[in-house]
Amino acid sequence: MNATQALSLASGNRGVLSLGRVQTPTLAMICARYLDNKNFVPELYYQVAIQPDKDGQPFRAISEKNYSSKEEAQAVLDQVEATGNILCVAAKPRKEPPPLLHDLSSLQQEANKRKGFTADQTLGLLQNLYEGKLITYPRTGSRYIGDDVFAEVPGLINKLSDHATFGKQALLLAESQLNKRSVNAKKVTDHHALLTTGIAPYHPTPDQQAVYDMVAGRMLEAFNQDCIKEITRITVFSGSKFIASGTVIQTPGWRAVFNDKDEEKQDGENATLPKVLQGEDLPILNKAVLEKQTKPKPLYNEASLLKALETAGKEIEDGELREAMKESGLGTPATRAAIIETLITRKYILREKKNLVPTATGLSVYNVVKHQRIAQAELTGNWEKRLEEIRGGASVNAFQEEIKAYTA
Repeated sequence: MNATQALSLASGNRGVLSLGRVQTPTLAMICARYLDNKNFVPELYYQVAIQPDKDGQPFRAISEKNYSSKEEAQAVLDQVEATGNILCVAAKPRKEPPPLLHDLSSLQQEANKRKGFTADQTLGLLQNLYEGKLITYPRTGSRYIGDDVFAEVPGLINKLSDHATFGKQALLLAESQLNKRSVNAKKVTDHHALLTTGIAPYHPTPDQQAVYDMVAGRMLEAFNQDCIKEITRITVFSGSKFIASGTVIQTPGWRAVFNDKDEEKQDGENATLPKVLQGEDLPILNKAVLEKQTKPKPLYNEASLLKALETAGKEIEDGELREAMKESGLGTPATRAAIIETLITRKYILREKKNLVPTATGLSVYNVVKHQRIAQAELTGNWEKRLEEIRGGASVNAFQEEIKAYTA
């Protein structure tokens, strides 16, 4: 309350402005990203591309270095010879384990990416499915199940064999050994991960069906086999070194469920690469200077914001590391949707297409509090952790004294 009063005084004639230990750091994250994006000055850089040809199958190789001036790149281009020599071919198989089962937060992220649903919309749709006994408890923060629940999974997979989209995948999975990556009773919190119940939806709305399919599809992915890729890197010398890279999926495994394309593919990667041998000389069909520019981090949308809130703003791609950071995340899976809606209701942020951007009021609040601890995600993460410790027997009085001192 003291902080709200202080802020209202500091920001002049804007009426009473609300602060909160979760909403304020969330607003700060959105504002900081928006300002970074808006003030970003792109820098030009140059690459040189060549197109070697192996028996009528051309592929693209990019200069090993980026160049800051067009003249430097042009000098490299001028040195490219009529043929390129294969210096090195490295092909590594890579196993990509299936994703963990969904909790509320990860499902909200997927629904936002696939369908543009808001976090609040997804929670509402899940609640309807839960009340219709079609899925398990939706407000879960866990992506794991225990062995007792795992015993029921083969039966649940069998029930999906009539599913219009996943029926074939369910039948195949029913006949193979299930992956137990999502099975760990120690990591189950109050409720286990989201599963279907075996009851098929009866006359669902298109939106309900879409969310049900995400739960069912993820279940088939999570218990499926690893995706096996081969990552190939070819080094070609023609005046200077050029690198051609490509990823080929050899065994789709879990990726066959939604038939999703690999999101990790890098810019300029070849879809397929021909078989080449070290020491070979290949003709160069084309060469060119490419003008590129650096890009800012994209504005937050609901999916990327929910992901960032899980780890108190730290950008962690690795799913298991994110899972470990959840203890110090901002809010809980059940409250994060409401926080976004609260910021919109208070006119601190608004939805612009798929992005979340601050309003003038939101930015003015941010400017007053941005250097204060109330705007730091770590403060709330720390408090959440302390509250967990109090549940485990730590001193309540010590925590309250800290809060009093901080508020003063």
